[in-house]
Amino acid sequence: MELNFTGTDLCAINGARSKAEATYDVVVVGAGPSGIAAAIDAAKAGSSVLLVDENPVSGGLMGNDTPLYFGGRMTAATQNSDRMLEAIFMSMPALETAMEAGVELLLGTTAWGVYRNGPGVASLPEQVVGLADSERSWLVGFGQIVLATGARDLPMAFPGWNQPGVMGAAALRMLLTRYDAFAGRRMLVIGSHDLALETALLAHGRGIEVAGIVEVRDAPQGNADLVAKVAAAGIAILCGQTIASAKGGIDGVESATLSGGDVIVCDTICMAVGLIPSIELVDDNRLCQRWH
Repeated sequence: MELNFTGTDLCAINGARSKAEATYDVVVVGAGPSGIAAAIDAAKAGSSVLLVDENPVSGGLMGNDTPLYFGGRMTAATQNSDRMLEAIFMSMPALETAMEAGVELLLGTTAWGVYRNGPGVASLPEQVVGLADSERSWLVGFGQIVLATGARDLPMAFPGWNQPGVMGAAALRMLLTRYDAFAGRRMLVIGSHDLALETALLAHGRGIEVAGIVEVRDAPQGNADLVAKVAAAGIAILCGQTIASAKGGIDGVESATLSGGDVIVCDTICMAVGLIPSIELVDDNRLCQRWH
Protein backbone atom coordinates (compact mmCIF):
# COMPACT_ATOMS: atom_id res chain seq x y z
CA MET A 1 0.00 0.00 0.00
CA GLU A 2 1.36 3.42 -0.96
CA LEU A 3 0.97 6.23 1.58
CA ASN A 4 0.73 9.82 0.42
CA PHE A 5 1.91 12.28 3.08
CA THR A 6 0.91 15.85 2.27
CA GLY A 7 2.42 17.40 5.38
CA THR A 8 -1.03 18.37 6.72
CA ASP A 9 -2.28 17.06 10.05
CA LEU A 10 -5.95 16.33 9.38
CA CYS A 11 -6.60 16.12 13.12
CA ALA A 12 -5.13 19.52 13.98
CA ILE A 13 -7.50 22.22 15.22
CA ASN A 14 -5.42 25.13 13.93
CA GLY A 15 -7.80 27.38 12.01
CA ALA A 16 -10.85 25.48 13.21
CA ARG A 17 -11.87 28.01 15.85
CA SER A 18 -14.72 30.39 15.11
CA LYS A 19 -13.58 33.64 13.59
CA ALA A 20 -14.26 36.92 15.32
CA GLU A 21 -17.38 38.71 14.15
CA ALA A 22 -15.47 41.99 13.98
CA THR A 23 -12.01 43.33 14.76
CA TYR A 24 -11.14 46.67 16.35
CA ASP A 25 -7.88 48.47 16.89
CA VAL A 26 -8.83 48.96 20.55
CA VAL A 27 -11.42 47.24 22.73
CA VAL A 28 -12.17 48.90 26.08
CA VAL A 29 -13.92 46.79 28.72
CA GLY A 30 -15.64 48.94 31.30
CA ALA A 31 -17.48 52.22 30.70
CA GLY A 32 -16.64 54.01 33.90
CA PRO A 33 -14.83 57.36 33.79
CA SER A 34 -11.45 55.74 33.05
CA GLY A 35 -12.80 53.45 30.34
CA ILE A 36 -14.71 56.23 28.61
CA ALA A 37 -11.66 58.50 28.70
CA ALA A 38 -9.46 55.76 27.23
CA ALA A 39 -11.99 55.05 24.47
CA ILE A 40 -12.30 58.72 23.53
CA ASP A 41 -8.52 59.19 23.45
CA ALA A 42 -8.08 56.13 21.25
CA ALA A 43 -10.82 57.23 18.85
CA LYS A 44 -9.35 60.73 18.57
CA ALA A 45 -6.00 59.13 17.72
CA GLY A 46 -7.64 57.48 14.70
CA SER A 47 -8.24 53.98 16.08
CA SER A 48 -11.38 51.96 15.62
CA VAL A 49 -12.74 51.52 19.14
CA LEU A 50 -15.31 49.29 20.81
CA LEU A 51 -16.43 50.21 24.33
CA VAL A 52 -18.16 47.41 26.25
CA ASP A 53 -19.97 47.61 29.59
CA GLU A 54 -22.13 45.11 31.47
CA ASN A 55 -24.49 47.84 32.64
CA PRO A 56 -27.41 48.04 32.68
CA VAL A 57 -27.31 44.78 34.60
CA SER A 58 -30.56 42.83 34.48
CA GLY A 59 -32.70 42.65 37.60
CA GLY A 60 -32.26 38.88 37.57
CA LEU A 61 -28.48 39.14 37.82
CA MET A 62 -28.80 41.76 40.54
CA GLY A 63 -30.93 39.29 42.48
CA ASN A 64 -28.00 36.90 42.39
CA ASP A 65 -25.66 39.65 43.65
CA THR A 66 -23.89 39.75 40.29
CA PRO A 67 -21.65 41.49 39.41
CA LEU A 68 -21.88 43.59 42.58
CA TYR A 69 -23.22 42.85 46.04
CA PHE A 70 -26.69 44.41 45.69
CA GLY A 71 -28.20 42.66 48.72
CA GLY A 72 -31.74 42.67 47.40
CA ARG A 73 -32.07 46.43 47.90
CA MET A 74 -33.01 47.44 44.34
CA THR A 75 -36.45 48.68 43.36
CA ALA A 76 -38.75 47.09 40.78
CA ALA A 77 -37.47 49.69 38.30
CA THR A 78 -34.47 47.43 37.69
CA GLN A 79 -36.79 44.98 35.93
CA ASN A 80 -37.51 47.54 33.19
CA SER A 81 -34.62 47.30 30.72
CA ASP A 82 -35.63 50.41 28.74
CA ARG A 83 -35.87 52.49 31.90
CA MET A 84 -32.47 51.19 33.07
CA LEU A 85 -30.85 52.04 29.74
CA GLU A 86 -32.31 55.54 29.90
CA ALA A 87 -30.98 55.93 33.45
CA ILE A 88 -27.49 54.97 32.27
CA PHE A 89 -27.41 57.69 29.62
CA MET A 90 -28.98 60.26 31.94
CA SER A 91 -26.34 59.66 34.61
CA MET A 92 -23.37 59.29 32.24
CA PRO A 93 -23.44 62.03 29.58
CA ALA A 94 -19.82 61.17 28.69
CA LEU A 95 -21.19 58.12 26.84
CA GLU A 96 -22.69 60.43 24.21
CA THR A 97 -19.36 62.24 23.94
CA ALA A 98 -17.67 58.91 23.26
CA MET A 99 -20.18 58.01 20.56
CA GLU A 100 -19.74 61.41 18.94
CA ALA A 101 -15.98 60.73 18.88
CA GLY A 102 -16.62 57.58 16.84
CA VAL A 103 -16.59 54.98 19.61
CA GLU A 104 -18.89 52.00 19.06
CA LEU A 105 -20.78 51.32 22.29
CA LEU A 106 -22.21 48.03 23.56
CA LEU A 107 -24.14 48.26 26.84
CA GLY A 108 -25.63 45.34 28.72
CA THR A 109 -22.77 43.25 27.37
CA THR A 110 -20.41 41.14 29.47
CA ALA A 111 -16.82 40.35 28.56
CA TRP A 112 -16.36 36.74 29.68
CA GLY A 113 -12.83 36.01 28.53
CA VAL A 114 -9.73 37.36 26.80
CA TYR A 115 -7.67 34.91 24.72
CA ARG A 116 -4.66 34.82 22.43
CA ASN A 117 -2.31 32.20 21.13
CA GLY A 118 0.48 31.16 23.43
CA PRO A 119 2.18 28.07 24.88
CA GLY A 120 -1.14 26.37 25.59
CA VAL A 121 -3.26 27.76 22.74
CA ALA A 122 -2.30 27.91 19.07
CA SER A 123 -5.61 27.63 17.26
CA LEU A 124 -7.07 31.13 17.50
CA PRO A 125 -7.36 33.15 14.28
CA GLU A 126 -6.34 36.29 16.23
CA GLN A 127 -6.42 37.59 19.80
CA VAL A 128 -10.06 37.84 20.85
CA VAL A 129 -12.36 38.87 23.65
CA GLY A 130 -15.51 36.86 24.32
CA LEU A 131 -18.70 38.90 24.67
CA ALA A 132 -22.25 37.98 25.68
CA ASP A 133 -25.55 39.74 26.11
CA SER A 134 -28.97 38.41 27.10
CA GLU A 135 -29.44 36.70 23.74
CA ARG A 136 -26.10 35.41 22.44
CA SER A 137 -22.35 35.02 22.82
CA TRP A 138 -19.66 35.93 20.25
CA LEU A 139 -16.00 36.81 19.71
CA VAL A 140 -14.43 40.15 18.82
CA GLY A 141 -10.82 40.58 17.70
CA PHE A 142 -8.60 43.38 18.93
CA GLY A 143 -5.22 44.95 18.43
CA GLN A 144 -5.07 46.37 21.96
CA ILE A 145 -7.34 45.84 24.92
CA VAL A 146 -7.88 48.19 27.86
CA LEU A 147 -9.35 46.64 31.00
CA ALA A 148 -11.14 49.32 33.01
CA THR A 149 -13.31 46.92 34.97
CA GLY A 150 -13.27 48.78 38.27
CA ALA A 151 -13.65 47.09 41.63
CA ARG A 152 -16.08 45.09 43.73
CA ASP A 153 -16.80 45.11 47.43
CA LEU A 154 -14.82 43.25 50.06
CA PRO A 155 -17.44 41.36 52.10
CA MET A 156 -17.32 40.77 55.84
CA ALA A 157 -19.12 37.82 57.39
CA PHE A 158 -21.17 38.02 60.58
CA PRO A 159 -24.31 36.22 61.80
CA GLY A 160 -27.14 37.29 59.52
CA TRP A 161 -24.94 38.74 56.78
CA ASN A 162 -26.42 36.47 54.08
CA GLN A 163 -29.91 37.98 54.08
CA PRO A 164 -31.51 40.75 52.02
CA GLY A 165 -30.46 44.18 53.19
CA VAL A 166 -26.75 43.47 53.60
CA MET A 167 -24.99 44.98 50.61
CA GLY A 168 -21.76 46.54 49.35
CA ALA A 169 -20.76 50.18 48.95
CA ALA A 170 -20.03 49.82 45.23
CA ALA A 171 -23.48 48.35 44.65
CA LEU A 172 -25.10 51.13 46.68
CA ARG A 173 -23.31 53.78 44.64
CA MET A 174 -24.49 52.09 41.44
CA LEU A 175 -28.11 51.99 42.59
CA LEU A 176 -28.05 55.60 43.78
CA THR A 177 -26.05 57.37 41.09
CA ARG A 178 -26.48 55.31 37.94
CA TYR A 179 -29.85 53.59 38.27
CA ASP A 180 -31.77 55.72 40.80
CA ALA A 181 -33.22 52.45 42.08
CA PHE A 182 -32.32 51.98 45.76
CA ALA A 183 -35.11 50.60 47.96
CA GLY A 184 -33.70 51.15 51.47
CA ARG A 185 -34.68 53.92 53.90
CA ARG A 186 -32.45 53.63 56.99
CA MET A 187 -28.86 52.45 56.71
CA LEU A 188 -25.95 51.44 58.92
CA VAL A 189 -22.48 51.77 57.35
CA ILE A 190 -19.59 49.49 58.36
CA GLY A 191 -16.08 51.00 58.23
CA SER A 192 -14.69 54.54 58.58
CA HIS A 193 -12.04 54.91 55.90
CA ASP A 194 -12.79 57.29 53.02
CA LEU A 195 -14.96 54.69 51.26
CA ALA A 196 -17.31 54.44 54.24
CA LEU A 197 -17.39 58.17 54.90
CA GLU A 198 -18.12 58.96 51.24
CA THR A 199 -20.78 56.24 51.17
CA ALA A 200 -22.53 57.68 54.22
CA LEU A 201 -22.43 61.20 52.78
CA LEU A 202 -23.76 60.00 49.43
CA ALA A 203 -26.66 58.17 51.08
CA HIS A 204 -27.42 61.16 53.32
CA GLY A 205 -27.38 63.48 50.31
CA ARG A 206 -29.90 61.24 48.53
CA GLY A 207 -32.36 61.43 51.43
CA ILE A 208 -31.51 58.14 53.12
CA GLU A 209 -31.34 58.18 56.90
CA VAL A 210 -27.87 57.03 58.01
CA ALA A 211 -28.20 55.47 61.46
CA GLY A 212 -24.46 55.53 62.03
CA ILE A 213 -21.00 54.49 60.89
CA VAL A 214 -19.41 51.59 62.76
CA GLU A 215 -15.62 51.54 63.16
CA VAL A 216 -13.71 48.83 65.05
CA ARG A 217 -10.79 51.14 65.90
CA ASP A 218 -10.90 53.85 68.56
CA ALA A 219 -10.98 56.74 66.07
CA PRO A 220 -12.22 57.39 62.51
CA GLN A 221 -9.68 56.26 59.90
CA GLY A 222 -10.59 58.46 56.95
CA ASN A 223 -9.72 61.93 55.71
CA ALA A 224 -10.24 64.61 58.37
CA ASP A 225 -12.28 66.76 55.99
CA LEU A 226 -14.64 63.86 55.32
CA VAL A 227 -14.93 63.15 59.04
CA ALA A 228 -15.88 66.81 59.57
CA LYS A 229 -18.51 66.64 56.82
CA VAL A 230 -19.98 63.50 58.37
CA ALA A 231 -20.17 65.22 61.75
CA ALA A 232 -21.79 68.29 60.16
CA ALA A 233 -24.41 66.02 58.60
CA GLY A 234 -25.27 64.71 62.07
CA ILE A 235 -24.09 61.17 61.34
CA ALA A 236 -22.63 59.42 64.37
CA ILE A 237 -19.37 57.48 64.07
CA LEU A 238 -19.54 54.59 66.56
CA CYS A 239 -15.89 53.80 67.32
CA GLY A 240 -14.44 50.81 69.15
CA GLN A 241 -17.28 48.56 67.98
CA THR A 242 -18.09 46.10 65.25
CA ILE A 243 -21.25 44.43 64.08
CA ALA A 244 -22.10 41.31 66.06
CA SER A 245 -25.22 40.18 64.19
CA ALA A 246 -28.11 41.26 62.03
CA LYS A 247 -31.72 40.41 62.77
CA GLY A 248 -34.09 40.02 59.86
CA GLY A 249 -37.70 39.42 58.91
CA ILE A 250 -39.63 38.63 55.76
CA ASP A 251 -38.05 41.55 53.88
CA GLY A 252 -34.56 41.06 55.25
CA VAL A 253 -32.62 43.16 57.72
CA GLU A 254 -34.59 44.87 60.48
CA SER A 255 -31.84 45.70 62.99
CA ALA A 256 -28.16 45.24 63.77
CA THR A 257 -26.61 44.41 67.12
CA LEU A 258 -23.17 45.91 67.79
CA SER A 259 -20.40 44.32 69.82
CA GLY A 260 -21.06 46.81 72.62
CA GLY A 261 -24.67 45.61 72.89
CA ASP A 262 -26.41 48.53 71.15
CA VAL A 263 -29.23 47.59 68.77
CA ILE A 264 -29.54 49.81 65.69
CA VAL A 265 -32.84 49.75 63.81
CA CYS A 266 -32.15 49.71 60.06
CA ASP A 267 -33.28 48.01 56.86
CA THR A 268 -29.85 48.10 55.20
CA ILE A 269 -26.31 47.34 56.35
CA CYS A 270 -23.78 48.67 53.88
CA MET A 271 -20.33 47.10 54.07
CA ALA A 272 -17.78 49.73 53.10
CA VAL A 273 -14.60 48.17 54.50
CA GLY A 274 -12.75 48.01 51.19
CA LEU A 275 -12.77 47.30 47.46
CA ILE A 276 -11.12 44.52 45.44
CA PRO A 277 -9.95 45.20 41.86
CA SER A 278 -11.96 43.23 39.29
CA ILE A 279 -9.07 41.47 37.54
CA GLU A 280 -10.72 38.21 36.45
CA LEU A 281 -10.22 39.01 32.77
CA VAL A 282 -6.48 39.40 33.12
CA ASP A 283 -4.72 36.41 31.53
CA ASP A 284 -1.27 37.79 32.26
CA ASN A 285 0.27 41.20 32.72
CA ARG A 286 0.83 41.58 28.97
CA LEU A 287 -2.93 42.03 28.54
CA CYS A 288 -3.00 45.06 30.82
CA GLN A 289 -2.23 47.87 28.41
CA ARG A 290 -2.76 51.50 29.28
CA TRP A 291 -3.66 53.91 26.54
CA HIS A 292 -1.58 57.11 26.57
